[in-house]
Amino acid sequence: MAAANEAQSPQERKLTIRLLVAGLTLFLCYAGTLFIPLKSGLEFGVFSPYMPALFMLIFFCIWIPLCWWGGRRIKQIRIEGGTWVEAQPVTGPKPGRLGIAGVMLRFVGGTVAATVWIIIFGVRVQDWLGASVIAATSLLVCLIGLRVCLRRPETYFRALATTVSASGFLALVVMTWRLGVWTARFDPSSGATAWLLGTTNGTIISILLVNLAAWKRDANLRKHPEKAS
Repeated sequence: MAAANEAQSPQERKLTIRLLVAGLTLFLCYAGTLFIPLKSGLEFGVFSPYMPALFMLIFFCIWIPLCWWGGRRIKQIRIEGGTWVEAQPVTGPKPGRLGIAGVMLRFVGGTVAATVWIIIFGVRVQDWLGASVIAATSLLVCLIGLRVCLRRPETYFRALATTVSASGFLALVVMTWRLGVWTARFDPSSGATAWLLGTTNGTIISILLVNLAAWKRDANLRKHPEKAS
């Protein structure tokens, strides 16, 4: 509810709460379609690895326009209320900006969010080599991205998006390398199924797409600040 607490007016707070409720409801419905089959044993035959991707596509087709509309509407409310200010850097020594600890937390959290899913699957099928390689490469990418950001704080957003995307991409590369081992060890009793693998892949790909879209938008706004919305 931090977003609601940062609202500049009652109208904005009301809209923010509605957006949060709508987003949470949408996410719970989406999560249910992914994980209920894992618990119930429901499968879709040869389509099992692809159904999670379909559900994710439906989710993002609703969620992304909702976020875009909400951001535009909040900006309009702030302009009308005289509280709108242009975006400011998120890092630096000034009050309210991220310090080193905050930057590190976001890099580590983003990297974990992009790779933990596939590491868990590697552990489920007892592929310790694959899981270890993913964890090691993710740690290395995170440290490199964090070092770049700390040396050049103005690159924070791009460095974070690139780090998370690179971690997820390398995790998918390792998964592809170990796929033969993983499919040979599918075991419904441990939850290691084609459905879970499809869910895992779809989650990571979704994170990659969101980060790449955000990186592209940041690059465009740096070239054309007048288009900021």
